[in-house]
Amino acid sequence: MQTRSVRRGGWLVIEVAGELDIATAPILEDELSQATTPVTGRVAVTWVALELSGLSFADSSGLNVLIRWWKRLQAGGGNLLLLHPTGRVASLLTITGLDRFLPVRDSLPAVTAASGADDMPRAQPGSEPDAPTAVAG
Repeated sequence: MQTRSVRRGGWLVIEVAGELDIATAPILEDELSQATTPVTGRVAVTWVALELSGLSFADSSGLNVLIRWWKRLQAGGGNLLLLHPTGRVASLLTITGLDRFLPVRDSLPAVTAASGADDMPRAQPGSEPDAPTAVAG
């Protein structure tokens, strides 16, 4: 798996390509951690978009990374957005029901300091997804 981080407006966009599985999930976890957490250990960047047009496969380990970071960013007042997931990955998000929680978009919404992203859904307490235990990709 390959990743590349770029800034677009108020967003940190991480482009993800290849396969997101048990062997590569730690790479994305590290990329997210390094990109969002300064020396203080607190999450500083709260608006993260994962560009998934180059992602060909994801398993439950990869989905766990997405869920953990979605929860972490939501707790800090931000969000995790998924951009352009491939058909296989989009299907996996639908089958697991994660598409009801993790926002999937074709473009980045505007981020304003006062309100965050204008059209991003917010999780209701107790409505967060649990980590998947076994999902075939």
